[in-house]
This record gives sequence, structure tokens and C-alpha cells, in this order.
Amino acid sequence: MLHSVKASKAGPIIPAATLVDGGDCGRRSGAAAITRLQNAATAKITGIDGDLSFTVAEGLRLTASAAYSHARYDSFPGAIALTPSTVINPLNGAANGNVQSNVSASGNKMVRQPDYTLSLSANYTVAVGASKIQLSGNSYFSGSFYWDRANTVRERAYNVTNVQATWIWPGEKVRVSLVGNNVFDRKYNQAIAIAGAGTRAVIARPATIAAELQVRL
Repeated sequence: MLHSVKASKAGPIIPAATLVDGGDCGRRSGAAAITRLQNAATAKITGIDGDLSFTVAEGLRLTASAAYSHARYDSFPGAIALTPSTVINPLNGAANGNVQSNVSASGNKMVRQPDYTLSLSANYTVAVGASKIQLSGNSYFSGSFYWDRANTVRERAYNVTNVQATWIWPGEKVRVSLVGNNVFDRKYNQAIAIAGAGTRAVIARPATIAAELQVRL
């Protein structure tokens, strides 16, 4: 069973311990058009996380959260692994799909489970006459992780930072914002699909800037 408690308040960091002991972890594996459900024998997640939020000056609030987890398959013999074929397709020079094999994933990292994550954010609001200006930003850090049980497809550690500036009209019914996402243009994958036909990745959006108008009637 999973037991996790998170808290956020002004003052010291409040830690929360997490323990997950999974008897059978069902995972789907695909090769070509075949989908199989495979049990992962035993797996365990242990970790700790904490949040800190406080006001450092009038209108300025800072928030930080961090988490560490140790997520491993205790025993996973015969895990399905899909690795690039050694046969090269002469038409595009790429590997001719993936080859399926069985390996031991015992002791491997669990899928999409980084050992650490960290999030930092700041929000500043200041009055300008009868209006308000609100400035905010957040930065998220993720440790490396794997997209597959065999731990062959690895996502590197990455950091994403977003910022926003908002002008709030008197009465707060109209808001005009300038939003910047992934402002440092970090390259990372949002999703990866591993199948017999090959490995396909969905790359996260690059640095973008957008304007937003919100009107509350």
C-alpha cells in the first residue's frame, strides 16, 4: 500500500516519507501488433519529500519542493526487452525496428521514476495605481530515468523554466499576460513509445512566448 503525506506552510520544511511495496507490478509490453501483460514479480519504492513556502517581503512569496525516491524492481526475471536491430534498413540507414528478448530486470530502476525532483517558484505582486502587476516564475528539475524495464532507453536529467508577467486591471476582471515556457529551450522527451516497429519519441515543445487575455464577466 502507498502512504504519502505532503504539507506546505510558512516555516520549516515538512518531510513526508513514502513506502511502496508492490507484490506484482503489471506492465504492458508491445512487439509489432502484439500486446502482452507481464508481471514484474516484486518492486519497492522508498523515499522522502518536503515543501517549503514563505513570504520574504510584502507581495513576494517563494516556494520550494524536493523529493528523493529509490524505486527498484526487487525481482524481475524474464523481463521483455526491445533493443534496436543490428540489421540496417538500406532506405534510411536506420536500424530495422527493435528485436525482442528476455532479460533480468532485477535491481533495475522502475519505469519513469527519477531518483530526485526539485521545484522552485516565485510570485511577486505589486500595486500600480488601482491596477496590479504580477510576476511569477517556476523552475522544475528532474533526475534521469528510464522509459523501459530493461533500462536501455534513458532520459537524461533536465530542467524546465517558465515565467509569466500579468497586468491586472482594477476590479480584477481583466488580465493581460505575457507567458514564456521553457525559456532556456531545454531539450527533453515528453513521451517515448517502444515497440517492435521501432522507438518513437515525442519531443517537448521548444522555448515559446505567448500573450493571453482573460476577461471575467
